Amino acid sequence: MLVGDSLTWGEGLNLSERYSAVTERLLTEVFPHVTIEILNFSKQGASTLDEYTFIKTHINKVDPDLIVIGFYYNDLMIKPSEY
Repeated sequence: MLVGDSLTWGEGLNLSERYSAVTERLLTEVFPHVTIEILNFSKQGASTLDEYTFIKTHINKVDPDLIVIGFYYNDLMIKPSEY
């Protein structure tokens, strides 16, 4: 389960160029007898709070083996509206 913002979503990239797709492809090559599926639930403009809420809401439906949160350093900065 992969959540994140526009960088994780793959702004300006084809689906096959997103790092989620590249990682899935590479892992499948290394482990050909293991079913590997990376579900990318990222959303443009999502905040880390949005990502947390999404995970909390959907974790039981997805039942992931691993959760990866993709973010950029500015996502950790508090906006004045969030004080």
